[in-house]
Amino acid sequence: MDFSSQGSINEEMICCICQQLLTEPMSLHCGHNFCQLCIAATESESFFGGQCRCPVCQSTYDPWHLMPNKELDNIVKKIREVNMWSHQQQRSDLCEQHGLCEQQGLCEQHGLCEQQGLCEQHGLCEQHGLCEQHGLCEQHGLCEQHGENCHLFCKEDGKAICSLCVQEHPGHQISLMEEVVKECQEKLEAALDRLTQEQQEVEELEAVINEERATWKTERERIWKGFDEMRDILDREKQMELQKLREDEVHVLDNLAVANDQVVQQRQSMREFISYLQHHMCESSIDMLQDMINTFKRSEVWTLKKPKIVSKKLKSTLRFPDLPWMLQVFKELAEAQSYWGKKLQVLQIAMF
Repeated sequence: MDFSSQGSINEEMICCICQQLLTEPMSLHCGHNFCQLCIAATESESFFGGQCRCPVCQSTYDPWHLMPNKELDNIVKKIREVNMWSHQQQRSDLCEQHGLCEQQGLCEQHGLCEQQGLCEQHGLCEQHGLCEQHGLCEQHGLCEQHGENCHLFCKEDGKAICSLCVQEHPGHQISLMEEVVKECQEKLEAALDRLTQEQQEVEELEAVINEERATWKTERERIWKGFDEMRDILDREKQMELQKLREDEVHVLDNLAVANDQVVQQRQSMREFISYLQHHMCESSIDMLQDMINTFKRSEVWTLKKPKIVSKKLKSTLRFPDLPWMLQVFKELAEAQSYWGKKLQVLQIAMF
């Protein structure tokens, strides 16, 4: 099939020698492409002084510097595959004149099916959303411009194209639609797996944070409960000690009252005796000497009778907790609060 007169195929895909689609294309430094067999056949004719000339621009090149154009070869192969598939589809039960399927009840002249509501001029089915100009169904991936099936995909433009659109995407990476779909599905599956794993890690991290929060709450409740219990114990001890103190106070105060009466009586007797001695000393010598023996005997015999009173130390002593131990407990509680606070803050930062 000669492609030299068709503008639907990119010139880069046509061999300048045989005017056919390139077969194993080879590229020259001047930018022209040829079939491997075609350029090899012309080298013997254009060989001069160890170099050959390009059949198009006559620029010289070294035969050893011919480079296979893999990218162009892949595009040409895909075009051949698409053309072959399209040709097989067109030959399937199509009429010779219009390429219409006789099995679908289409008329011989225009290929129009009046029973399906097709337009008399273009054979278009309005119910199926056919293109007004070409009678093509956009829902089935047909090219709007050329009416061909879009079996190719341009990765640079991100667009599905047909074999005739290739010339509008020069130098672009073009692949078969099936390959692109497969590649896209693989990438989507990989992304889905990665995101699923990330979601699982996020859920695990969230569970850790909730667990840490619950631990913090439990620790706070434990501290409150401990101090409440300590307060209850102190209240009970307080009431018990006060009750003991009241009982001891009654007994001690009674004893103190008795002792006070005794002391008062002795004080009065002491004052009276001192007054007697002072008066006796003021008497005459004869009077003082007459009663001297009785006075000395009375002063020697008289002694202070000390009543029995309570000791300066209380019988019941309230035992308060050891102050250093209490300070150590409060220090440990403060350190625990600081530790859990910092850890919760780190987890919240890692989460968000």
